[in-house]
Amino acid sequence: MKVKDEKFFITEKCLQFLLEAAGNFYPNEFVALLSEKDDDSVLSEIYMIPNTIYGDTFSSLDLWMVPIGIKATGSVHSHPGESFAPSQADLNFFEKYTVNLIVKKPYKSIEDVAAYDRRGKRANLRIKNEF
Repeated sequence: MKVKDEKFFITEKCLQFLLEAAGNFYPNEFVALLSEKDDDSVLSEIYMIPNTIYGDTFSSLDLWMVPIGIKATGSVHSHPGESFAPSQADLNFFEKYTVNLIVKKPYKSIEDVAAYDRRGKRANLRIKNEF
């Protein structure tokens, strides 16, 4: 799949949390919302939403439970297999957020994470060092 020139950035700490969470939730899917700290365009905050359903073939967020004041710019969910391919349900959900991440097995590095824009087009994801 051709990756677009659009780039998204994530902190190492955020990436490591997502990889560990995906592995810990396996064989179920993990899902959460993502945000940027101080509008710096770097994904660095993770929101685990109450009443979320974590299933072996799907996950579901209760968007009514997202706290007021959270400015989620992205989503993340894991696939319990080795595919990044988004389902139609994934693509429909992607429309809500600027960046959407899919984490696949073996949940070890940035190579196991794919970024998509709100239209479902693959994009670049890079680690931004924290200082």
